Amino acid sequence: MNAVRRKRRLLQAWSVSALVLTAMLLLVLSNQASLRAHAILLVRQDQIATIRQATLHAQLHAERADGGDPSSGLDLVRTSLSRAQLNADALARGEGALRGLSIHAPPESQARAAIASLQQALGALEALLAREDRTGTPQVRLATRGTQRSIEAALSEVEIATLNAMDAARTQLKRTSALLVLLLAGGGGALLLWQARQWRRTDEETAAREAREAELDAFVAAVPDLSFLIDAEGRFLRVHASRPDLLLKPASAVVGRQLHELFPPAQAEAFMRLVSETLSRGRGRAEYPLALSDGEHIFEARTTAVAGSDRVVWVSWDVTERVRHSERVAQLGRLYGMLSACNQALVFSRDEAELYGRITRAAVTTGGYAAAWIASAPPPQVETGPECGALSGAEVSAVVDQLLGGADSPLRELLDHEPPALRVHSRRVSPRPGLAWAEACAQAGLQGLSLVCLGEHEGRRLVLVLHASTPFDLDNEQQGLLAEVAGDIEYALQLMRQRRQREQMQGRLAQQALALRSSRDGILLIDSAGRVLSANPAACEFLGREQEQLLGQPASLLADIARDPDYARDMQAAMASEGHWQGEVLARRSSGQLHTLLISLARVVDSADTQASQVLLFTDITRQRESDARLSRIAHFDALTGLPNRDLLRIRLESILEEHLRAGCLGAALMLDLDNFRAINENAGWAHGDELLREVALRLGGLLRPGDTLARLGGDEFVFVLERLPTVEEAERFVLAVQASLRPPVRLPQGEQVYAQASLGLISFDDAEASAELLLRKLEVALFEAKRGGGNTWRRYVPAMGEQARQRMQLEQRLRLALQEQQFRLLYQPLVDLKTGQLAGLEALVRLDQPDLPAVGPDQFIPVLEQVGLIHQLGDWVTLEACLQGRRWLDAGWDFGAIAINLSPAEVSRYPVEARVRRALEHSGLPPERLELEITETGLMEQGERAESFLRELHGLGVKLAIDDFGTGYSSLAALKRFPVQKLKIDRSFIADLATDPSSAFLVEAIVELGRKLRIAVLAEGVETAQQRDFLRQRGCDLAQGYLFDRPLTPDALLKRYNGAGR
Repeated sequence: MNAVRRKRRLLQAWSVSALVLTAMLLLVLSNQASLRAHAILLVRQDQIATIRQATLHAQLHAERADGGDPSSGLDLVRTSLSRAQLNADALARGEGALRGLSIHAPPESQARAAIASLQQALGALEALLAREDRTGTPQVRLATRGTQRSIEAALSEVEIATLNAMDAARTQLKRTSALLVLLLAGGGGALLLWQARQWRRTDEETAAREAREAELDAFVAAVPDLSFLIDAEGRFLRVHASRPDLLLKPASAVVGRQLHELFPPAQAEAFMRLVSETLSRGRGRAEYPLALSDGEHIFEARTTAVAGSDRVVWVSWDVTERVRHSERVAQLGRLYGMLSACNQALVFSRDEAELYGRITRAAVTTGGYAAAWIASAPPPQVETGPECGALSGAEVSAVVDQLLGGADSPLRELLDHEPPALRVHSRRVSPRPGLAWAEACAQAGLQGLSLVCLGEHEGRRLVLVLHASTPFDLDNEQQGLLAEVAGDIEYALQLMRQRRQREQMQGRLAQQALALRSSRDGILLIDSAGRVLSANPAACEFLGREQEQLLGQPASLLADIARDPDYARDMQAAMASEGHWQGEVLARRSSGQLHTLLISLARVVDSADTQASQVLLFTDITRQRESDARLSRIAHFDALTGLPNRDLLRIRLESILEEHLRAGCLGAALMLDLDNFRAINENAGWAHGDELLREVALRLGGLLRPGDTLARLGGDEFVFVLERLPTVEEAERFVLAVQASLRPPVRLPQGEQVYAQASLGLISFDDAEASAELLLRKLEVALFEAKRGGGNTWRRYVPAMGEQARQRMQLEQRLRLALQEQQFRLLYQPLVDLKTGQLAGLEALVRLDQPDLPAVGPDQFIPVLEQVGLIHQLGDWVTLEACLQGRRWLDAGWDFGAIAINLSPAEVSRYPVEARVRRALEHSGLPPERLELEITETGLMEQGERAESFLRELHGLGVKLAIDDFGTGYSSLAALKRFPVQKLKIDRSFIADLATDPSSAFLVEAIVELGRKLRIAVLAEGVETAQQRDFLRQRGCDLAQGYLFDRPLTPDALLKRYNGAGR
């Protein structure tokens, strides 16, 4: 209605203006001068009105600016004042125009003074605004209010002066005006009558339009959910909401705001595209999610462009329930399909592995899941899968690792505890700090997780793990379908287990029947009446009868061939009292020969605990008894020297110690080890070594007193036990006699002479505890100390030797246990090409794997293994394990180069290394060129003239050869030229001193240059700094290894770090 009123006032003003112009036209015709005066009056009044309007606008804008209205500001205030100033200046000059009427008449003196006051007030206000720009003080509203009064007073004075000036002109016009009154009255009446009709028509149209708008507002308010009017810039012009709870903010807070102010950037961008598409095409449609206070809702929107404008009507309604219902129907369909596929899998699967694979594939392909796999425990592991569908296997593998081993994993909760009553556990997955499994799921785009318990199978709990790419909540029906799948799988597993047990039972029965037929022991099955039910071929052969002849015969037929008639009576008595009997019987075979039989008889009780039959088993142990007699001699005496062996010595020692301790007598024990026996044995041959041992045994035996004992423990070790000594000095004199007996040379069969010298350890009985084993260990300690003293000497055991010996013995025991239990492990350190920085090979490094015991390094346990003669066992294991691991890497598709293993000098000199390497290569299937053998320079020198042939034997296998710790020995360069080696390894001691020792740097340069000249690759070990690496690279060194590049790694860690990274 306000707009209508404004139009009416405008129309009235135009009507009056038309009358005035008409009157002025008539006055011009009658009196040109009076008309000009009247024009001046009108122009000045218009200018005054314009000035007043502009100053009022300036005051209005100042009020709004001070009130914080963003649509107003000082710029609008200045614009309004400029317009007022322009009109004031024109008024002062007497110039002006109105509706095409221009005047130029200087104002009268009274008017000029008023106009000057007006200009002064306007100028003061502009100066105040300029000062506001400099100081920033918000005083515009107060300034305009104060100045407005001065301006209004000056305008009033100008009006008064103008009116006074015009009074004279009006007097002149009165006569003319009187003549025109009738004409103007008639015209004005007609004009007013016409305007009244127009106003009535306008009121009627406005009322109709407002009624239509009210109806439209009521219609919009009745539309379900939400409707908006949005312009092309995404600004909300109108908002209607039948459900205000579906708005992000109250409607009043939404109007006037743009899309990007209310929604996330991505969603706001999508909405703007819909608005633009609607404006270009006329209509649009979309479906979008929106997060509200009570959760996520899904809306469907329809948009229509408003014709002839840049506005869009947006109507949207909540379709969450409809979408959820559609999703639920689709999910139920997929689950029913999965159930059907699983039932088919149960029918066609032959074993658990095939069943698990079919189930996981059905979950992904039919059930619509993003990934599926089956976990089991204990221990927690992947039973099958994961079946990944379109997802990356690496991402799903990370999820699997975290669910199996991560903290607070819901899967581990199910696997580590008894199966819960609820089979299906479903949840939405969102990343949360501290939950690695949830973070891994989020990174893989997996937002839904279902865990389906499959019960226990052969002692292992099984859980089917299902991942979804969208979040979901399973209702009771969906959970029931998954529970039905779980029940079917569990039933199928039971059937498979029963079928496998039945097949195994049948197989065992067949094997047992075959075993009975194949057994060399005689077996008779006897019924409750004592008659033979069955007999195996061995029983028939021993008794000299066919099976048909034995069936139905009384079991007493064995008594007919036994030499001892009482055994049957003893057997029956034992069966009556104990239910079983075993014993040896001397019996005569059908051939007439006497044999010793071991007979066992036992009752066979059926499930009803009633005796149904008996089983009689007899074994021919004739040869065993004959062997026992021969072994009795072998077990206690040394075959080479005829002396008592370790076992007999221990028995005698226990008896002697017990007797001496009881009688309080003094005794002593002496342990002897030949110092140079190994060299004589290796250089002259085993036969000559045996001859030397026999000669030594004869000489030592000649020193024995009555009652003393001399035993050979094995190898070149002998022990004297001296009884009833008068003094300790007597034992020491005996030691000197032993040394004297060994001084004369020993003549070998070929006429060669060798000299035998020995190290000896001595202990008296009063120093020992009452234990033969402990006494021998202390003797070994004393002997070890004598050898440490350089050999050809003797040491008496003192308690101070105990701690060191104890530690060494503990280490030896640990090593023996480690060899038996395979408590060693191999780590692999990368060998790096210095030119390219890529992996060039690996070195296998052995470590003692006994985490519950103190750590022991290779530098500690390798010498002990060499001393006790066990280094070859460790070498056998290291060689085979390295070859097997290399084969596994090759099968996995990783080209690691070659694996280098170390050979100790003791292995090279004492054991058949070539045979060991050949066995390992054949057993593992590793190509020979993938294996590299590292032999120390010192160990190679100890081979002497055999070094070259030894290396060529190994090279003939196709393996690579390297000289380790090169530069620490004195190998011949001429020999090096002939050796079939492919690599020289610079000892780490030279690398460590590169920065501080010029001689080390020079030696390294020389070795690198030597390798280049001989076309042998050079590798530097122990590289730990970039400075060392740069030095070696600049000198042309080919390869390097050390902690600068990487530490020794486990096979899994090595494969994870380097596979795919190139060599």
